[in-house]
Amino acid sequence: MKHIHIWVFGICFSVLFLCACSAPPEPVGSLLSKACAKASNGDWLGADTLARQVLKQENANIDALLLCALARSNLDSEREAIDYAMKAAELAPGNFHAQYIKGFLLYKSGKYDLALGPLRAARNLREDDLNTLILLAQTSYVRKNLIQSAGYYSLLVRIPKYGNSPLPWNGIGVCYAQSNPRKALAFFRKAEQLSPYDPATALNLAVLYDVHLRQPAAAKSYYERFLRLSTGKAEYDSIRGTAELRFDSMKGK
Repeated sequence: MKHIHIWVFGICFSVLFLCACSAPPEPVGSLLSKACAKASNGDWLGADTLARQVLKQENANIDALLLCALARSNLDSEREAIDYAMKAAELAPGNFHAQYIKGFLLYKSGKYDLALGPLRAARNLREDDLNTLILLAQTSYVRKNLIQSAGYYSLLVRIPKYGNSPLPWNGIGVCYAQSNPRKALAFFRKAEQLSPYDPATALNLAVLYDVHLRQPAAAKSYYERFLRLSTGKAEYDSIRGTAELRFDSMKGK
């Protein structure tokens, strides 16, 4: 019996020792602050790890769910990212960030039809958010709803920050390029007036003159201008090859 008492005492001592050494979980607020700091510095793996720790304590914490959604997206786990965002939007339908991030991630993954609903919900919750408006314009365009897309871009034009930018004017022009190329030309000209050295505007004018207005001389001039303005700008590398081929094919014409 003496050995049994010693064995039981040993178990009790181990339990007491473990309890004494187990620190209480870090407060949720502290974990979220650290996770946000990690995300701000581009450490998405660290942000994801900390946000998951929050979810172990509060599995319906909206901020943690959204941090996990953004982290998984930046870690190329789009399916998981969307799952987190959808759960956040379901739990908090009146939360702007939940709706916007859900719409953004669906758009990013090419699920344009599904992206429209949460993006519209986000706009209803915060009408002055420019990112939502831009995404709605782009999503509508991809879905071939050109009139709606032009309408969203027209709303951007009314905002001083964007009214003096070529972006919305180019957006409206692209929407009308096929159905009304002369109208599109007016919008592209406005974009060119606001930003004469914008490569995107030069390319839009090149394609408009080439494909829709059938004016090869003007098209050739703008293809050349685009190639000159886009030199050294990585964001245009994927389209420069096509533009160069088209420009070369027009030489001598």
